[in-house]
Amino acid sequence: MSTLIEQSRIPPAETIPYGLCHCGCGQKTGVEVRDKGVNRRKGTPYKFVHGHHSRVSLEDRFWKYVVKEGPIVNVKLGMCWSWRASTSGDGYGSLTVRISYKLFHIGAHRVSYEIHFGEIPEGKLVLHKCDNPPCTNPAHLYAGTYEDNIRDAYDRLRQPIGEAHPSSKVTEEIVREIRANYAHPVIDGYVRSYTLIGKKYGLSSTNVKAILLGWTWKHLL
Repeated sequence: MSTLIEQSRIPPAETIPYGLCHCGCGQKTGVEVRDKGVNRRKGTPYKFVHGHHSRVSLEDRFWKYVVKEGPIVNVKLGMCWSWRASTSGDGYGSLTVRISYKLFHIGAHRVSYEIHFGEIPEGKLVLHKCDNPPCTNPAHLYAGTYEDNIRDAYDRLRQPIGEAHPSSKVTEEIVREIRANYAHPVIDGYVRSYTLIGKKYGLSSTNVKAILLGWTWKHLL
């Protein structure tokens, strides 16, 4: 494995096949239709596609759009690094990079992580300690799992919980009632199954099980 920065490096001109743009974009160049001196003969491919006479590396492009004097979202962490270019729909800084002649959109925070810490561990996400999506300050970034991301979302109230969640089917009062009355499967010799409990409250047996085992509504435990 290698970092995105390593994968996106511009290939040396001598390794680029004849007739392809020398910026490394992989596109075919046009051909000269008339003689224009010694260095440009009719039928000879152009060296570059129009507008591709130079190409800036991914790392240089990253620094071009970073402003280190950003907002302070978390006093303990200090100043964020603002991103001054395009962003994704959820607010994260975005860069377009060409790898093996294919275009990819990658997060600016991921580029920052690779510049400062190296390769992102396989299966991990680059998460923000500051909870500020466009921030690229490496001191505010860490590699974590999907579970870490979900936990952070709830801890920082980025995700609605309880009755505020759009998919909520019960109230906090009902959840407390279910846990208080049905914590034990057998009451007075009668087996209280998840299905029977669910019928009383209009829930599936899976939802009842999740409530009783604490898989959902954890903030009420």
